[in-house]
Amino acid sequence: AGSRRVTLGTMPDFAFEGPGVRVAQVTPGSPAEGAGIREGDVVLAIDALRLQGLADLSAALKAHQPGDTVKVTLLRAGQELQLTITLTAR
Repeated sequence: AGSRRVTLGTMPDFAFEGPGVRVAQVTPGSPAEGAGIREGDVVLAIDALRLQGLADLSAALKAHQPGDTVKVTLLRAGQELQLTITLTAR
């Protein structure tokens, strides 16, 4: 059995240069929505892993299984916030 893919439930802004991954869209009913992530937030880190861009986010999520809880550090309106999110299968 291959590893299950997990998701935060966000669509990235592919034009964003980083560092981090800017959220272009939040999927309704997703873990991201439940945790309060909003459009325009920039995800800076998953647990201790700082994200330079999309590849880092993918790698961070690949290391987890559905049901795992991660700490997400994000930037909103110039302020860093930390949210705890339980990942779901994609």
